[in-house]
This record gives sequence, C-alpha cells and structure tokens, in this order.
Amino acid sequence: MNITNKITSTEFFHPGEYLEEGLEEKQMTVEECAKQTQIPEQVIRDIIAGDASVTADIALALEDTLGMQASMWIKLQHAYDDYILSNKRTSYIDRLVNFSRRAAAVL
Repeated sequence: MNITNKITSTEFFHPGEYLEEGLEEKQMTVEECAKQTQIPEQVIRDIIAGDASVTADIALALEDTLGMQASMWIKLQHAYDDYILSNKRTSYIDRLVNFSRRAAAVL
C-alpha cells in the first residue's frame, strides 16, 4: 500500500480510504474481507465511507487480512481524528472572533 505521501501531507484522510485501496490491491471484496476478519460487512462499508472509526480490534483483524500493521491503522485513525478536531476548534474560534467583532461594533 502506497500511503507515505498521504501521511506526510497537511491534509489527512480517513482510514477508510486506505482500507478501500488495500482491498483493491488484494483484489478482495468487502464481503471477502468481512468473512476473513469476522467484521460485519456494514462496519467495513461504514469505515470505507468514513462513517465509522478503526478501533483496536478492527485494526488487529485488518492487520491479519491486509498485512498493514495494526499500529499503523490506529495511527491513521488518530491523525484523522486530530485533523477533524483541529478543524472544529478553528471553526469554533472563528465564530467567537466574528461574534466579538459584531459585539464590538454594536457597542
């Protein structure tokens, strides 16, 4: 899996994108992955869609099936979560600054 460029960029991707790439490289369907990992198909689909997170248990199952270390899956999830949190924090701070400016203009 060629993920080095994505990890070092300033934009982070949900681990589901890497999961989708890994399945394509192994020429494996979601159904086959679910059967091998014993992860429900819908959970795998949700991860690929970016609607579910990679947990430690899922990371271990994916390691055995796709060959990418569980710690890497966890790091990808953590980096993505930090990226989302940072964007939320920035958005919140921007709203506070705008509110302060509007309040100052009224006073």
